[in-house]
Amino acid sequence: MGLGTVIVGIEGGTSQGKTLVMTFFAIDEYRSYQKKLIANYTLHHIPYERITFADLIGWSAVCRLCQWRDGAYVCANCGGRGFDNEAIFLDEVHTLADSRASQTKTNKTFSYLVTQTEKQNVNLYYTTQDLGMVEKRLRQRTHIGMHVKRKGDNHFLTIDDRTSERRRPKRALVYGPDVYDFFNTNQVMKVVDTDAILKARHKKAMKDAGA
Repeated sequence: MGLGTVIVGIEGGTSQGKTLVMTFFAIDEYRSYQKKLIANYTLHHIPYERITFADLIGWSAVCRLCQWRDGAYVCANCGGRGFDNEAIFLDEVHTLADSRASQTKTNKTFSYLVTQTEKQNVNLYYTTQDLGMVEKRLRQRTHIGMHVKRKGDNHFLTIDDRTSERRRPKRALVYGPDVYDFFNTNQVMKVVDTDAILKARHKKAMKDAGA
């Protein structure tokens, strides 16, 4: 977005175009700012790294041995991950808060994401049906809130820039046909049993270590 490090929350009802609007910003981050893209949903015609919410929870379990060097990489010791010059796009982020992970793991994951955006050159975008459904720390640290309302192929945005002193809502428009080919409009985000996934990863790590 050309705003430096930023967290953007995009809310709207079912089929109003939240994911489409977020994809519009993904295209802009890649084309205009050469950001490396990370997303938990399918993108087309632009390079990106596909992840899941379970990946995020695993990455947030960083250990004291982690040392982030040049760019992003995964720590072989714990699976934690560092970022650099990237933009993260999370569709239906409230499903992570509703997942069967413990509250401690969920809070740690959101804290990790917020910390990464504050300390690294990382922008974070997320969608939700209502910003009130988002975990408190992430919601409080969101710099820009957007409400999407669809009318045909036009997606109208009401933008609340919380970094602005005047805080007057701004208006914008995203035209659907410009974006449709870049993402999967029929993909559904599922609630995941993250505790089970993490236990399986731990079991595999112990086996690989010969413990």
